[in-house]
Amino acid sequence: HLFLHEDIHRNHIIALILELTAALIIIDPIHATLDSTGSVLAILSAVMFALYSVFGKKRTPRFGGIAVTCLSFLFGATELVALLLFGRTAAGASLYGTVGLNLFIDVPLFENIPASAIPALLYICCINSAAGFVCHMMAMEKTSAQEASLIFFLKPILAPIFALLFLKEEIPLNMIVGIVCFLIGSLCAILPGILAQRRALKAQK
Repeated sequence: HLFLHEDIHRNHIIALILELTAALIIIDPIHATLDSTGSVLAILSAVMFALYSVFGKKRTPRFGGIAVTCLSFLFGATELVALLLFGRTAAGASLYGTVGLNLFIDVPLFENIPASAIPALLYICCINSAAGFVCHMMAMEKTSAQEASLIFFLKPILAPIFALLFLKEEIPLNMIVGIVCFLIGSLCAILPGILAQRRALKAQK
């Protein structure tokens, strides 16, 4: 709304409230032990992804969803490699250690990766990441940044379901309730637009 001047409709607000409620139900902050650094990083990641969606939507009419995704991946990978290389220096290791980012200290880029892991890595890179983000950006071409981002919240729903199917992990009750809230919220985000399109098509006929 601030950057793209998209209208915020009532169904978007309801969807956002339902999906935030679902996230809280799944996380269960009352019983969960939350790390302060992890919480700050999670909030930062949410803000940065929101900005990515907004500015990506702003550029897709000119460059297209695929080009925007490719450029963001290329520049993002370059930035990440630079941060990891900096973490191999004494100054970088000291800085990362001070702010609690030990994850970036002395990270091996290609070492300790067996050949047997390459197919899985290629699948994660090409299918999960690249194809997923391309579809997300192309969805924003067809809809709005609000609706595409709200539907993107389906990830927390699919993850436990896939974990149950492929990893045989159990889904606790709070996660089931959260999944239901996510589904209702996603339907609130997309159904009004679908119904409006159908009414417009019927009116044209």
